[in-house]
Amino acid sequence: MRKTYKQALCFFFAGAVFWMAGCGKEEGRIPNGIYESEKIHGYTVQMTIEEDGRFVEYIDRRPVQEGSYTKEDEAYVFEGDQTTFEVTLTEENTLELFISSIDANYAIVLERTGSDPADFEEETQGISNYRTLLTQ
Repeated sequence: MRKTYKQALCFFFAGAVFWMAGCGKEEGRIPNGIYESEKIHGYTVQMTIEEDGRFVEYIDRRPVQEGSYTKEDEAYVFEGDQTTFEVTLTEENTLELFISSIDANYAIVLERTGSDPADFEEETQGISNYRTLLTQ
């Protein structure tokens, strides 16, 4: 009887630890979905965010980079295959980021326009031209 009690207590504590670890991990995530800016100087910036912390960044629906992100202090650090950049998640669940070649003076605000990243339709023509906007 005493052995069963100890085993049950161990399982309870192990479950509590796994539950707390899972909750902490979700707090550091941006809600998955599709995010899109208004047209800024002729360009629209979009991002798809996956539940597992992966992202794809688009300019005018052309995929310009993909990667993953982590939360560091008040910002999120996005490590893409082209650049590394910071994103701020606002209280309104919008994303703010800077792309100096599109707008050097102001943050680009992306609003959540959909909840399923798989619903995003991308273009495939001229991708390399749009990719250069990230490194200018």
